[in-house]
Parts: sequence; C-alpha cells; structure tokens
Amino acid sequence: MKLKLLITSMMLALGLSIHAKAQEAESPVYMVASLRVDDMKPFLNGYVFPVTPMLEQAGAEILVATPQVQLLEGHYSANWSVIVRFPSQAAADGWYQSPEYQAMIPLRQGLTDTDVSTLFFAPQFLMPGQKKLRAGDYTEFRDCDCPIRLVIIPGPIVICTVAVAQRARPTSGARRSNLTPDRKVMTNVAT
Repeated sequence: MKLKLLITSMMLALGLSIHAKAQEAESPVYMVASLRVDDMKPFLNGYVFPVTPMLEQAGAEILVATPQVQLLEGHYSANWSVIVRFPSQAAADGWYQSPEYQAMIPLRQGLTDTDVSTLFFAPQFLMPGQKKLRAGDYTEFRDCDCPIRLVIIPGPIVICTVAVAQRARPTSGARRSNLTPDRKVMTNVAT
C-alpha cells in the first residue's frame, strides 16, 4: 500500500510539475478587431498586407481574418473581423507600440469607420476563480486514504509530501491555492 501511494504521489507530482512549468511562461493574449472598412481593396493593399509581416515578427498568429461572419444575435456592422494570438502581453504591447505599427494606425483609421470599429487586447480566458500557479501555492487532497499536500516551488519541481490531515499545516509564507483537486480520481488511485 505504501509503495502504491508513493508511486501515485510521484506520478501526480510529475504531472503537476509539467503543468506548473507550462504556466511559468506568460499566457497568450488575443487581439480582436472588428472593423467597418469603407473600401476593401485599398485597405488590404495599404494596411493588411504591410501589417501581416509585422505581426509575424512579433510572434503573433492570425487565427481569423475574414470579411464574412455568421451573425447569431444582435447587430454587427463590421465587415472585417480579425483575431490574432500573441505569445504574451509583452509581445502584443511591443507590436502595438512599435514605430512601424504606430505609423500604420492613421492609415487604418483613415480607411475604416472609427465610430463603429473596435480593436482590443484580451487575455487568455481563465475560468472565474482559476489562477496561475505561483511559487509557494499548495493544495491538499484530504479525501484520500492518506492525505497528500502538493507545494509549488520555483523551477520545474513540485514537492509532494504525504502527511496526516491533522498535521498538514501551511508552510511559512505559503499561499493556499484555489485549485480544485479531483477527489474521486485521487481516491481511486490511492485505493
């Protein structure tokens, strides 16, 4: 039983360390543009084609660029819709603030109806209450045969300690995570 619990703890720690390492990197940021273009040909030739390489240099990926959308509800007067994914907020801000792109803004504004056009950045979606793991965060799995505490430390390692629930106390400076352990899976694995 102890060997099974140790193996389970190690597998869980490995899985969470990979997750924590992935979350160390900044989350992607999305740019959403809904533009009302007055004349599409000059817009494409004068703005879209020159801006596309600038986006690529910033590490961005154009996910959607279309004059046609399927409107499900409401009123949508834009005739050019774009969604671009940047690797980070810093990359998105760097692109937008670059002298090259700043020179393109007046051109875009001159070719679009600025009263109904929008352009904005949005962070990667996190469910309400969800947060990135930080060093010192911990969570406990108490519904198992033997409670497990996972502590996130800097680097790609997760410390996994097995402790009696009554003795499990936050370490100095540790912050309780709002992670939601899958108690059913943990119970099945530990039994």
